[in-house]
Amino acid sequence: MPFAFCQPNAAWSSATSAGVRSLDASFNDCTLPVEHRADGSHTIQRSTYPAGILLIPTGYDPAAIPAVLPFLVAGGSSQGLTLDSSSLLDMGTGGGVVFV
Repeated sequence: MPFAFCQPNAAWSSATSAGVRSLDASFNDCTLPVEHRADGSHTIQRSTYPAGILLIPTGYDPAAIPAVLPFLVAGGSSQGLTLDSSSLLDMGTGGGVVFV
């Protein structure tokens, strides 16, 4: 799973977009929308989020600004993503999808 260096445009709790810079050259630098969502499985549609999206579990904002978060790099029309704030592994404090 690639990781990205993410800088929000405000504190994570109120961020609506984040600049994302790849740490492993899996995708280009970009700006993605940020949404705060409840834990659980989410399907991200390319038609709704053409470049991708950064999801933050509601009430579990990343501790750092900027933060290093996991991302899924997807080439299809949709991608599933699961948030689990009870686990700091995977996407416990947030993560996202980048469509390539």
